[in-house]
Amino acid sequence: MQDQTTAREDAPRDEGDVERVLVHGPAGTKAFVPVPQGTTIGRGFPADLVVDDASVSKLHVRVLRTPDGTIVFEDLGSTNGSWLNGVRSVSGTLAPGDTLRVGPAQVQLYRPPRAAGLPGLLSFDAFTQRVLDAQQRHLALAQPFSLLVVDGAGIVPVAPWAERVLASIGAADRASLLREDALVVLLAGAGESEARSVASALAQGDGALRVGSATYPADGRDASALIAKASSRTGAAEPTAVAAREGVVRGRSTDALWAMVDRAAPSAVPVLVFGETGTGKELVAQALHRRSPRADKPFRVVNCGAIPANLVESTLFGAERGAFTGADRTLRGLFEQAHGGTLFLDEVGELPLAAQASLLRVLETGRITRIGGDRELAVDVRVVSATHRDLEARCGDGSFRWDLYYRLNGLSLELPPLRARTDEIAPLVGHFLAISSDARSATLSVDARAMAAIVAYAWPGNIRELRHAIQRAVLVAEGDAIRIEHLPERVRLARESAAPAASPIAMPAPPPSESGAQEEAEGLRDELRRHESRLITDALARTNGNTAAAAALLQIPVRTLTHKMLALGIRGRDG
Repeated sequence: MQDQTTAREDAPRDEGDVERVLVHGPAGTKAFVPVPQGTTIGRGFPADLVVDDASVSKLHVRVLRTPDGTIVFEDLGSTNGSWLNGVRSVSGTLAPGDTLRVGPAQVQLYRPPRAAGLPGLLSFDAFTQRVLDAQQRHLALAQPFSLLVVDGAGIVPVAPWAERVLASIGAADRASLLREDALVVLLAGAGESEARSVASALAQGDGALRVGSATYPADGRDASALIAKASSRTGAAEPTAVAAREGVVRGRSTDALWAMVDRAAPSAVPVLVFGETGTGKELVAQALHRRSPRADKPFRVVNCGAIPANLVESTLFGAERGAFTGADRTLRGLFEQAHGGTLFLDEVGELPLAAQASLLRVLETGRITRIGGDRELAVDVRVVSATHRDLEARCGDGSFRWDLYYRLNGLSLELPPLRARTDEIAPLVGHFLAISSDARSATLSVDARAMAAIVAYAWPGNIRELRHAIQRAVLVAEGDAIRIEHLPERVRLARESAAPAASPIAMPAPPPSESGAQEEAEGLRDELRRHESRLITDALARTNGNTAAAAALLQIPVRTLTHKMLALGIRGRDG
């Protein structure tokens, strides 16, 4: 699922007091969508929120708010139906506690803190204005101020604990919803020691909360920098645990890249990600979005190479009704849909030259004009682009514009291929086993010969190819272990056919003896068990020990999770 929402021209500027739907998609992805005027869910454009799965119809279901404030849904004639609390339904009311299933995604209603009786929360725009005011007071009167980020560890809605936070801060202090399970607090007049004292008191007073502080100007000179610093001090999760939830693993070769992602996320600087197909460039874009102040705003994704040339501009910028044959209604382009959030332009090097010129103008002016329209619309979008091409070479041969290249390349990140990240392979294998939908994966391990072949293989398809190979192995494996014969033939032959001098990575030496092979197998099993244990304990922590909720977060059956917990000696709240 692509984590994305829609900004509409007639939507209220302050979305803090409207209901939203929280959509849990495949592999732990989620979207947090305001629905005052309605939101459509489907497999692809023009749906407002995309769940990229074959079981979902192109336009599957609509969720909307009626004039009396009720949130309702209607199935749009989908093939596989919409299921409310396990019952197939063509329409109905969505109330807190209900679950609407759309293919692999689960939709739940979330009522924000203001609707739950927390009028003290500002909108994020109003909050950042208060930070600017505090900066002016600092310049004029040398009055200090600090920010707190209060992380609810996945507890949604925030009302039960946010009320306690608001009651503990001063009358001049202000707070805003940073994301669905976190607040950001402005402590007016508080220096570093006072801010840390308040943070410590909040964390100790409620064991579920994780609180970090940042003080102006030592820790940052704008709201985004201060929020990033305070967030980094919450101790909310170890980097490897965060990476695992996002479907990536940090290794030695990518540690610097992910550190740069953390530093770049709070800003609005355009980012250009280079890397081979399948290396995880979209995951980098998602991480930049989720760790930014735009995290609760839309995230839109488009593969520029997959759009027909005659539809590129209407896809990106929208089209008025009647602008071309088949345009029987006004279409909102991806820039409009991503308003306030992030737009990920995958394979940006494939854009036609005409579309490149239009894209450059939008990036420079922050305004779009729909095809067939005569009115400009302002959009606030952070653009993250990705390519596996050598864009400088394409600029040199005239197929890509130099000015657009410089505009997109505010910061460049290069994602190494998997063959240069061999220390990440075993944890990735563990991750793919943990999220497998096959219940038998709960008892599967990977023997030493299979793991040696996996590490030795060059993986030209990178992480995507590895994931498919593990999914295949789970299906064909017999017994309690994935062995070398369960791997694709090209992987099985890797150790035999690969010459060490021809590979940019060092090949592991074969075990010298049967006892050595046994030790290697035990070591790999231990490493996989540790990685699985980290994933499961992190999910249990985020769901307050609820096994069923943790299984939903990990996107695995409850029975699979129960088997793994028993095998690893992990206990949940209900077990």
